Amino acid sequence: MHAAVVGAAHNPVLADLFVEFTPALRKGLIDMLDILGLRTHEPNHADEAHEALVRAIERGDADTASSILQAELEQTLARLHRL
Repeated sequence: MHAAVVGAAHNPVLADLFVEFTPALRKGLIDMLDILGLRTHEPNHADEAHEALVRAIERGDADTASSILQAELEQTLARLHRL
């Protein structure tokens, strides 16, 4: 899903960077899920937000996509601060 989002940006520099960054991103996301226990308490954590993001991208609605991402990042940061 993350690769599709990057691809939708049609930015070759971002796409190349993402290829190099993917292994670290994958490990970081898995570690974060473990640290926060998100999948333990919410097996489908963030599924709705991911679906909404994909729909916004499909519509070409950059403002909505940006808002969804911002909200998800803020929620994640708040959870990390509570640790």
